[in-house]
Amino acid sequence: MKVLIGGGGTGGHLVPGVALYKEFKKHSVELLYVLSDRDKAYDISDLLEVDERIFVSLTGISRKLSFSTIKQIFAIFTAWRQVFKKIKQFNPDFMVITGGYLSNIVALSAFLMRKPLYILEQNSAAGITNRVWAIFAKNIFTTFPSPKFIPLKKVIQTGNPLLYTEFLSVQESCVLLELPSLTKPVIGISGGSQGSQKINDLVLKIIPSLIEKGYQIVWSLGTNEYERFNKQNLLSQLEQYQDSVKVYRFITRMDAFWSASSIVLARSGAGTVSESLLFKTPSLFIPIFQSPDNHQYLNAKFLKDQSCAEILEEPTLTEQKLLETIIMMMDNQEQYRSNFPVKEENPAQIILSFLLSK
Repeated sequence: MKVLIGGGGTGGHLVPGVALYKEFKKHSVELLYVLSDRDKAYDISDLLEVDERIFVSLTGISRKLSFSTIKQIFAIFTAWRQVFKKIKQFNPDFMVITGGYLSNIVALSAFLMRKPLYILEQNSAAGITNRVWAIFAKNIFTTFPSPKFIPLKKVIQTGNPLLYTEFLSVQESCVLLELPSLTKPVIGISGGSQGSQKINDLVLKIIPSLIEKGYQIVWSLGTNEYERFNKQNLLSQLEQYQDSVKVYRFITRMDAFWSASSIVLARSGAGTVSESLLFKTPSLFIPIFQSPDNHQYLNAKFLKDQSCAEILEEPTLTEQKLLETIIMMMDNQEQYRSNFPVKEENPAQIILSFLLSK
């Protein structure tokens, strides 16, 4: 059996695809993975065999129609022409996309080659790419029960494939993350693969108060934000807190991140919400304000409605409100944990079993 997977450009689209790739690797399956040049910035891309990956140079596409839309569509076709010969030679039995602009290349190839197409939809509201290709897809594997904008008759709710799914001990996690203390309670902070300036700037202001409360912090700045912190000498400023704060550009071992954390402060992309659910770690979500179709808020609300998480919205967010909510959640973390549902089967395994049966 031969399988082609496509998706990347952000960690949210890359992680589920690589997780599915890793699951396929356990079986006698030939694989090829199409991802973005930008994904070289993530260690995750190194989990793909060198001869089984194709890097494509392609930038994002604006959701607003303008004169540049024509140029963006042309760029997709140009990128597709560069890799289609390799895809055709590989001749997969079926193709899988994870959404995002890069997935158009694989989906178009599936359409032209008349190969079965399957979609992974991580969010509560499907993105533009997955909406378009959902018409041609055989099935759509989803994180949430009834995502908006795709035909529900094609939906199979499996959960979102994750790279690391096993809970680690707090001590093992702290060692892996090189945290200063093995006993202090941990606040995990992540603004997504590229980072959140809003979250990072607020956290920077309240760090002294958090340290005073006896907390330590493991902080994934994000690739873009790490560069900004470095250029503005903010990383050097954080050195004074090295006994309580560990800063990363990007954390690949998210199993250690979630297992070590008492609570997590984060954006609410589907991957983050899925990890919070899997590891039963209470989360304080700050959805991207006016994210497409408000999907980040809807993602977060899924856990908020089960009393497993809290939501603070950007327009009304203040340092004081953030600090108060973090302290409140740290004081009540066990109550939040008790509200999580029972752990479900590994999503990647569910999807794999379904596809191998076809």
